[in-house]
Amino acid sequence: MRASVLDYRCRIRIGDVEIEPGDIVFGDIDGVVVIPAAVEQEVVERALVKARTENVVRDAIEGGMSSTEAFSTFGVL
Repeated sequence: MRASVLDYRCRIRIGDVEIEPGDIVFGDIDGVVVIPAAVEQEVVERALVKARTENVVRDAIEGGMSSTEAFSTFGVL
């Protein structure tokens, strides 16, 4: 036998971060984030709003708006 399961659906700790069963672990080239299941809906909604706003900012900058003006107008870059 090459491996055996010691436990599953249990809390784990990586460094100072506790991860509970049901939490979302998301990673990309920039890093890793753990989203607690209790706030998953709010976090996803806020992330989508931020992404949409960032897309509007990108389009404005590509259309000739300066990054300073874009930040003043939209509040994000």
